Amino acid sequence: MKNVVTNTDTKEQILNVAEGLFAEKGFAGTTLRNVIREAGVNIAAVHYHLAPKKNYLLPFYKE
Repeated sequence: MKNVVTNTDTKEQILNVAEGLFAEKGFAGTTLRNVIREAGVNIAAVHYHLAPKKNYLLPFYKE
């Protein structure tokens, strides 16, 4: 059986990567390209879940 990746899994992966990159490089030093490469997703997935870039931070403020 194939492994199924859900939207929730993809969003969590993107958020985890973004959080790590923000901690390492800061918000200004983190690019979409960095997040995409590190998360192993395509740009459409990032835009679907979190565009624009400022929305990457919103989940962290809510926690």
